[in-house]
Amino acid sequence: MSTIFAGWRFVLPADGTVVALPASASYAFQVGDLVCWDSTNKELVPVNVSVAGVTDSVANIAASFVGAALQGKLAADTSPGFPIYPAPKQGLTVEMNPIYLADIASTSSADFGDTVGPVVGSANNVALNTTTAQIIGYILSDYSGQTVTQVRCRLIGKYSPYRFADFN
Repeated sequence: MSTIFAGWRFVLPADGTVVALPASASYAFQVGDLVCWDSTNKELVPVNVSVAGVTDSVANIAASFVGAALQGKLAADTSPGFPIYPAPKQGLTVEMNPIYLADIASTSSADFGDTVGPVVGSANNVALNTTTAQIIGYILSDYSGQTVTQVRCRLIGKYSPYRFADFN
C-alpha cells in the first residue's frame, strides 16, 4: 500500500460496474490501488504483490486484473469488513472499469487509443504495452507531441462487462 492517497486518480465517479470481492486480511489496500484476483487463494491482492496466483511481472496480468480499489483496508485490520466474508477474508469494493489517471514514465509517444499494462512493483503506474496478455486498458486523451508523466486511461478488469472488447 502506498503512503500517498491515490483516490484522486479516479477521473469520474464509479459508473455502476462496482463489485465487492473478498480480500485477505494480510494485505493493505488504498483507494485507487490497482488490484488482481489471486486464483489460488480466491482473494484480491494489490498488483504490486507477488503471490502464487498472481505474478508481480506484467506477464499475462490481464487474465487476473480486476480493477481499482474504491476503499482502503489496513493489513492489521482483522474485522470481517463489509460485506462480511468468512474470516480471515474481508470485503473490498472495486471499480471494474474506471477512468483512471495513471502515472507513466515520461513519454512523448502516448496517443489516444494506445494500450497500457501495469508496471512491475507499482500500485498505480502503467506503461505503453501492445502485448495482448499484458493489456489492462487504453489511453483516453490525445497527448501527441506532449511530454507527459500521467495519462487518462480506461482500465478494464476481468469481470468488467466490457471485457469482450478487442483492445487492438
